[in-house]
Order: sequence, then structure tokens, then C-alpha cells
Amino acid sequence: MNTRKGAATLRYLRYDERVPVAPGMDHQLKNLECLLREAHAAGRLAVLPRLRLDARHNFGAQNDWEWDRYFDLAGSRLVDAAGTEHPLPIVRHLSRVDAPTFRLEPGQRTPAAARGHVLVVRRITHRVFYRDVPEEDTAPLRLRMRHSARVRELARPVVSDLLARGGTRFVAVHARRGDRVGQYPSRLTEPPAILYYLRGRGVPDGSVVFLMSNEGEPAFWEPLHQHYDLVRYTRYPELAALVAHRGDHRPDNYLLYAVEKEIMSHAGMRIGTRPIPNADVHGSLVDEATWSRFLRRRRFRLFLRKLGLGRWAGRRLHRIGAAAFFSRIDAGQLADQQGRRHPVRRRR
Repeated sequence: MNTRKGAATLRYLRYDERVPVAPGMDHQLKNLECLLREAHAAGRLAVLPRLRLDARHNFGAQNDWEWDRYFDLAGSRLVDAAGTEHPLPIVRHLSRVDAPTFRLEPGQRTPAAARGHVLVVRRITHRVFYRDVPEEDTAPLRLRMRHSARVRELARPVVSDLLARGGTRFVAVHARRGDRVGQYPSRLTEPPAILYYLRGRGVPDGSVVFLMSNEGEPAFWEPLHQHYDLVRYTRYPELAALVAHRGDHRPDNYLLYAVEKEIMSHAGMRIGTRPIPNADVHGSLVDEATWSRFLRRRRFRLFLRKLGLGRWAGRRLHRIGAAAFFSRIDAGQLADQQGRRHPVRRRR
């Protein structure tokens, strides 16, 4: 591949997976954002990674995933802290480079010696790539993705219908359930909690509410129908056909998710499931304190499992001071100041 354009040498950045993994769409976008931020900070062109999605979120069906099916990469932008938009520093393919390649291990900062290399390859180990990239190598940019023309075309009549129903305004709620319920109290995404939350935000009865959810039981949302004009994708045949199981048609739940996200972007009030930094929402069903508390408990259980300890040891650790213990977990210091092991022993 010719790496020269005129007199200037083009330089590239690529992420390579040690083990092929298939995360969900949100993780893929976060990984892409991290790659683009690092490429922008280093003055390089990012090589577009392969879109490999988790078939578990698509009823087990494996499709030929392509970025262009869901997003318009040419119309997407990186936005800095001042609000200035930058085109994506990205190329689709890089067959070969007639120059030495510099390889970075996970968590390694980009050294000065790598700046002269045409291609820098970062090795990735985790399912979530951005955890392998040092924060110092990334610029304070935010990825603003534009959905593809097909996604916008499918969403346009639905948005028009919702605006007509709600008098030029509607509310969108994303209640993620199923695989995410264990990360927060499930009651927070149930109809009584959603009704309480919307009333607390001043949403009167009878308002149009567009609900995104992976809850498969339609009767589950019946209590909300009694108070709001609740609308789901099943009301529109064009959207329901995206995930239909008939003949040779392969469902594409990720395409439906992209269409629902596009619909949600036109809502007057957008409510997410959990707090996400830089998310374009006005609130979340799970508050930051609850999410952090459940996240700490999850990390605590994983840590006990790694040490081979049970609940008895966990309760004892909690009594001696959970805050101090968690701070030592974060710092990676499992021994005390005298170099002895932690006083907790396995139960005999």
C-alpha cells in the first residue's frame, strides 16, 4: 500500500485482538471511540476494526455485521471540549505497509520511538478494549455517531407518529433488563418504579411514552398502559419485521436497537437505564449511588471468588471496614504495612 500522499507520509494506528471476542454494540462504540481518540491525539489514521457483535443479543443468529449497516461514518464526528467537530481520522482497510511496525503491549504508553513508525499496532486482551489503553494517550474528545440512511429512514415515520400523538413532544425511556438486571435492583426497571420516576419528573398521565426494552413479555408493561400512551416497536410492522423469525430471514436486533436509539434522540425527555458519562439523556432509572454500590458489591464477590473465600469471610471483611478494604483492593495492596497477609482466614 502506498503510504505517501504527495510529500507527506501517512501514519496509522491499528488495534489487534489476541483472542477474537464479540461484545455488544455499546462496547463496540466505546472501543471505536477510544481508538479514534488515540489516533487523533497521535496524529494518525485509525484502521477501522472489524464489527464482530455478540449473537446472544440477536436471538442467537449470526449476521454479516458491517459498520455501514448501522452508522454513517462519513457523517460522524469527534467533538472536543470546546464543541468543535472533527472528521473521523479513519481508513477502512490497510493491506500492507512498506515500513517497520511498532507493537504496543496492553496498557503501554506510546513511546517517542514509535512516532517515526508508519504503523503502530496495539495489542488488546480484554473484551472491552478501552481498559487496555492508558488515559494519557487519549484526547478529551467525544464520539458523535450518525446513524445510517436506512436507520434514519425507518425511524422517520415513527418519530412523526409519536410527535403527532404527543402534540410535538414525547418521552423516551430505555429500560434494560434481561442480562443487566443483576447489576442493579430489578425493581428499578419495573412498571411501578418507572411510573414513580416519570411522575417525579413531571410527566403527567396520558403522555406519550416510547419504551425501549429487551423484556420479552408484552403483558409485563400492562400497568404503564393504564397511565400513559405507551408505545413500543411492536406497534409498527416495519420495525417488528426486523426481528421476525420466518423463512430464511435472519433477525437483526442490533438494527432495531439502532432505529430505537434514533427515535429516542428526537424525544423531548430521554431517560436511560443507568448513569453513563457523556450520554445524551436527561436522567436514568438507576441513580449513580445505587449503581456504584452494586458495582462495588460485584467487584467484592469476584475478589472473594478469586481468593477462594466464601460469604462468611465477606461478612467479616465488611465488619472490619468495607471502605478501607475496597481502597486496598483498588490500590492492589492486599497485605498490611508490616508485610503480613490480611488477618482474614478461610473458615475451617
